[in-house]
Amino acid sequence: MGIKVANNAFGTLASGINSSATSITLTTGQGARFPTLGAGDYFYATLIDTSNNLEIVKCTARSTDVLTVVRGQESTTARAYSAGDRIEIRLTAQTFLDAATIVDGDKGDITTSSSGSIWTIDNLAVTAAKLAATLDLSGKTITLPPGVGGKLLQVNRATTTTGQTWSTTSWFDLWVNSYTPVSASSTLYFIVSLNFLPEASNTHDVWMDYRGANGQYFYGMAKAASVSGWHQGNFCVTYSCPSGGTTAANHRIQVRGNGSNTSYFNYDHGPGNARSSIIMLEVL
Repeated sequence: MGIKVANNAFGTLASGINSSATSITLTTGQGARFPTLGAGDYFYATLIDTSNNLEIVKCTARSTDVLTVVRGQESTTARAYSAGDRIEIRLTAQTFLDAATIVDGDKGDITTSSSGSIWTIDNLAVTAAKLAATLDLSGKTITLPPGVGGKLLQVNRATTTTGQTWSTTSWFDLWVNSYTPVSASSTLYFIVSLNFLPEASNTHDVWMDYRGANGQYFYGMAKAASVSGWHQGNFCVTYSCPSGGTTAANHRIQVRGNGSNTSYFNYDHGPGNARSSIIMLEVL
């Protein structure tokens, strides 16, 4: 869609036209010298009579040897022309201006969709309003083609405010999330922030794994015995493991206590008043 040109395209009028005619019929067979036009396409052409009077027209359609035109373009004046007068494609000022607009114009909209909603950003007008925080990606997965952003294949973020308590010395599942890798040969990097509230001198251990393997053990997360009461803080770690395939698998966080005092998860003066989060990066 846009301006079209052709090298050395010319023809002669099969019949005369007056100054208001919008259809020009060329000598049989000459229409093929001019561009084929689709919806929204056009080209500029110049009419010339035997006295070298000139008129630029804008051709918006061509049906074999018949041109549909808009008369008197680029400050020229529509006039009558006789059979045998010429029409040619010449490089006019507007041809260059229109071509420049196509090169530096709108390349289309960038559209993303999630959960049935669609957000659109137009290339020519990326405004503050369009970039406002209306696209909520929390808990959603962003999947990129391989190689985009270096070797980053996927970013996934999960949060929870669910409160839990424990004192058992046996391991149990604290938080489980499922992830589906893009590549079987990639590496998954987990950035984990957990909100814990140990009681008195309690200790608790943390175990994390993916696909039931590639686990990592964080032990002795504790509050000092010499300090009475409660102590709240975030437990922040990062670790990595192979993706192990492209099928969905669980990332598991397990905990255990010391069997006497209680540990709390996502508690701040009550259950569910704190937040824990995981960011998973898949890198090839």
